[in-house]
Amino acid sequence: MLQKSKKVQRIAFCSELFKGNDKKKYFKNSTNPALPKTRINKLNSSLVQDPELVVEVHKNINASRRNLGFLSCGTGNPIDDCWRCDPDWEKNRQGLADCAIGFGRHAIGGRDGEIYVVTDSGDYDPVNPKPGPLRYAVIQKEPLWIIFQRDMVIKLKEELIMNSFKTIDGRGASVHIVGGPCITIQYVTNIIIHGLNIHDCKQGGNANVRDSPNHYGWRTISDDDGVMLLGHSDSYIQDKNMQVIIAFNPFGEGLVQRMPRCRHGYFHVVNNDYSYWEMYAIGGSAEPTINSQGNRFLAPDDRFSKEVRTHKIDLG
Repeated sequence: MLQKSKKVQRIAFCSELFKGNDKKKYFKNSTNPALPKTRINKLNSSLVQDPELVVEVHKNINASRRNLGFLSCGTGNPIDDCWRCDPDWEKNRQGLADCAIGFGRHAIGGRDGEIYVVTDSGDYDPVNPKPGPLRYAVIQKEPLWIIFQRDMVIKLKEELIMNSFKTIDGRGASVHIVGGPCITIQYVTNIIIHGLNIHDCKQGGNANVRDSPNHYGWRTISDDDGVMLLGHSDSYIQDKNMQVIIAFNPFGEGLVQRMPRCRHGYFHVVNNDYSYWEMYAIGGSAEPTINSQGNRFLAPDDRFSKEVRTHKIDLG
């Protein structure tokens, strides 16, 4: 569940966040052998550069479903089946980066970096976080694969702004981000978030928040009722090259809107479970292509909120 992204007012600020040997407490050496460097290819002008990917997603889903009768580890979700069927998955956590399907299949997250262990569920200072909590890890410049020492309930003081090449891996623990602002992903690349429970997000903002070791900025009010905003403005036509797959998500009771909210681009929304939204489930404007397949929709009782998909002509 991602919050609406907003522009950051840039204020230069530098500080040294590591002192002495503090690193050793929170970082582990990666168990992954030498891995190829990231290759980031520019999108061309085609709406769907490789339409066969859409077909491939369904092939993977169907294969996982067929294996349910044969594999005790099977879930019907090809992403989960990719790692759950390996009894030694904890020894090679970064292998999860090879399990993605669809348009995001090349995202590597923090695969090529060290493992950072979250040891503290607190969120004490959004401007100057100390080693231990989640916020400290996600703002670092280097790639990091972030895991959790134990079950945690994390209540953020302000929105959690991600830096590039990060994986938040909740496997092996029950981790809830709840009761405060949630996660913002903007102006970054190669992010993997897996196995987190994100719910009951609250409004934040009108505060300074750090997004890298050498920068923090003023954040205006964050939008707590929008789940996922894909494209911030109808006038930003560069988003015509955007390609996104939204798959295997339970969008449950209490969510209001934007699951997702799409502008321009191509959006493959597949095998999600929607129940009792408060405004609408999927929204679009600026002529997006939304391919909705295999989703389950259970509408709320309110007759004014039963719309599954809504078309917007404003910037809402």
